This record gives sequence, C-alpha cells and structure tokens, in this order.
Amino acid sequence: MAEDISQEPLDLRGVPCPQNVSRLLLKLGGLDQGTVLEVLLDSGEPYDNVMESLSVEGIEVVEMSEKKSGFKKLRVIAK
Repeated sequence: MAEDISQEPLDLRGVPCPQNVSRLLLKLGGLDQGTVLEVLLDSGEPYDNVMESLSVEGIEVVEMSEKKSGFKKLRVIAK
C-alpha cells in the first residue's frame, strides 16, 4: 500500500513557539489518518519543542533531515 502524502509541505520556518506547534497540530488534524506531512522548521528551540509535542501527542515521525541552510525537514504521519 502506497503512502498518502500531503502535496504541500507545512513551512514553519520563522514561526515562533508555541505557534509552530499549534499550526502543525491543526494541519495534522485536518488530514486523513495515515497521510504523511512534510514539515519545515527552524533548528534549535523550535525543533525541540515540536519534537516534544509530537511525542506527547503520539504522532510518528518517519523521517528527519537537516538541510544545509540550517533548518530541519520532518515527515510525520497524521493519526
């Protein structure tokens, strides 16, 4: 079975905490269960806060990479 991938990444670069977490959770809530969402966010505190919130919510991160320009790219699965 192929993954259902959201067509547009959620770009949270430059979005302060806790708004980045709120926007991510709202976006995931509007997607069908099992849909993979690509998320772009700043390294450091924004990344740490988002990862902690995803863990608390039980949301699976299936991929994480760091880009040369200093931001992180995540792929998460909507539940």
